[in-house]
Amino acid sequence: MATVNPGDAVVAFFNSFDYLMELVNIKINWQIDDLHIQ
Repeated sequence: MATVNPGDAVVAFFNSFDYLMELVNIKINWQIDDLHIQ
């Protein structure tokens, strides 16, 4: 098993979390735009 620096693991987790939140924000913005169009 590879040794993982806890700090690196935390940074990687937050980077992936940040990426997920970006995707969620984009999806929400698209849905809001669709509501405005209709």
